[in-house]
Amino acid sequence: MRRPCATTAGAAALVVALSGAVTSCDAERSQGTEKQSSAAAKHSQGPQLALTHMVNTYYLPRPTASDAGDRPTDSRPSEYKLRLTTSKPPPGRDPQRVEDVKVTFDLSAVKDSATLHWVNKGYGCTRSADSLTCAPGDIKEGEGAEFTPFAMKPRPDAAKGPAGPVNITVTSTSAPTVRHTTQLVIGAPVLTARQEESRTEVKPGSELRLKPAFGNRGDTDIDDDLLVVVTADRATLRKKYRNCRYDKAAVPTKAVCAVPGPLPAGAAYETDGPVRAVTDKTARRGRISYTVYRAHDPQDAELLPGSAPRGTGPLLGLRRVDGSGSTFTTTGHWKAEMAPEGWSSSPRRSMIGKPRGSPSRAGWARWSTSRCSPRTPPTRVPPG
Repeated sequence: MRRPCATTAGAAALVVALSGAVTSCDAERSQGTEKQSSAAAKHSQGPQLALTHMVNTYYLPRPTASDAGDRPTDSRPSEYKLRLTTSKPPPGRDPQRVEDVKVTFDLSAVKDSATLHWVNKGYGCTRSADSLTCAPGDIKEGEGAEFTPFAMKPRPDAAKGPAGPVNITVTSTSAPTVRHTTQLVIGAPVLTARQEESRTEVKPGSELRLKPAFGNRGDTDIDDDLLVVVTADRATLRKKYRNCRYDKAAVPTKAVCAVPGPLPAGAAYETDGPVRAVTDKTARRGRISYTVYRAHDPQDAELLPGSAPRGTGPLLGLRRVDGSGSTFTTTGHWKAEMAPEGWSSSPRRSMIGKPRGSPSRAGWARWSTSRCSPRTPPTRVPPG
């Protein structure tokens, strides 16, 4: 376990040493003064393309002779998801079209370790030698395209570990080129999160304490730091730890905490101090939840800006725990979620959800003092 170190407020502390690698897509720069011609000027004033919510590590689970009951089915291919967005038109200008958009995947570096199992022909995806090209076509400015271009499986003789980069290039006749690189890894972590019991007879205005806990039941280490994102509904988080950023200075309801990795296969940890929340004085019910991400593969929406206020107390760290019990449930290869821990001022016991459906996401439940019903997992909404 690496020792946590202090970082400045202006640094990308929550995405360790990545400089915004969640969308590591850089517009292609023209070379030379003379080549920065009218085409470059047109691009600078016209619509822009971006790749968002892109994973930086693409795991291919290996086939296993026997799987744990809550582990994803390793024999299935792993899908790769891609999301293209476009800039919004400036005020006073009608939306333009980003014309003839094409996405090319260079698979030459991973061809000896993995094979394409399925290709999305509906988006015009075709393979040629060691590359795959998809043709979403024209995209209206302010809109986007989200699709699964392909699914891959590891070769039977592929060695576990890093297999090489998948280089992605997005081109258009009316927008700058965008690039992204995803590292392919044979094998996969399987993240778990400890599910807490609901609490009842909680007095309005009282303090609740929660220790996030998570583990890795896969065959691959997460050699990265971790982000613990805590959210509170009808409660206010106490602004305590200096390696946590908070969404508000006075009454925060969200905290993004950077904690040191790695997270080895087979290991589990809980925070060495509690996250504290004070329930609203007029609230009769509420919830606290947390999600754990690999530091360089979070959701854009979960991050807070560098200017977000920090706590002034000690660093929030981790301590080893036993994660083999049934309270630790599987969520996915790149994040772990706890079902919201409900609390109520009523003595009648609430229910908390158990895992449902796809094993890549923990079960969520909307709780109340009178009933228990499934909570629909969050859906990404295009910008605008």
